[in-house]
Amino acid sequence: MMPPKFHDAAKQTSNPATQQQDAEARVAAKLALLTGARSAIEEGAANGEGGAASGDGSGAEEAGWVPPSGQSGDGRTALNQRFGY
Repeated sequence: MMPPKFHDAAKQTSNPATQQQDAEARVAAKLALLTGARSAIEEGAANGEGGAASGDGSGAEEAGWVPPSGQSGDGRTALNQRFGY
């Protein structure tokens, strides 16, 4: 048996002008959130904070790739060697 669908009559309006205003308010709120996040990221990068997350290449992870222990990092496997590839 399927649960009944939830109808929130307070949120549903048939007035297109009200729907437009609601949509504009949601977009404005999301834009403000994104703009604030971008400002915080840019401010952190300007202050020398952020490391690898800021994309400036200063993170220790980006210093150089090291293959896992027991591997050479050239992409060859034991099967390549066994079958002569």
